[in-house]
Amino acid sequence: APKGTSQMAGVRPSSAAPRSAVHGSSAASDNAVERISVNREELIQEVFDNYASLSALRPEISRDESGNVLGITAPDISKQPLAQKLGFKDNDILQTVNNERIDSEEKIMEIFQKYQNANSFRIGIIRDGQPRVLNYRLD
Repeated sequence: APKGTSQMAGVRPSSAAPRSAVHGSSAASDNAVERISVNREELIQEVFDNYASLSALRPEISRDESGNVLGITAPDISKQPLAQKLGFKDNDILQTVNNERIDSEEKIMEIFQKYQNANSFRIGIIRDGQPRVLNYRLD
């Protein structure tokens, strides 16, 4: 896994809200699938509040032993309040959003624009060498 040495400047905790943006994640019968509900307004506010630190992230391409692109990852992602709300952990490798392959920072921005008004989305990741799917519902 890539090692990051950058510290995110300007990261501050999000303001406490009357209800949590993540209402819990419960795995279905398959441990590789997490279902997460997120409050849309809180998510948007989180992006605005932490835009400077989010834009300072430097995603890295993650490759397998043969050099094939697995997806992208970012050092110290768990220090980002937005990533915490979405359930990401350090060393997670983002592979897909709604089954669209992620292989560059530009692709993330393209997909963000495409699905910014969606009510739900699926993110495929590799965590600790195992594929997982995070299903999000925006309330």
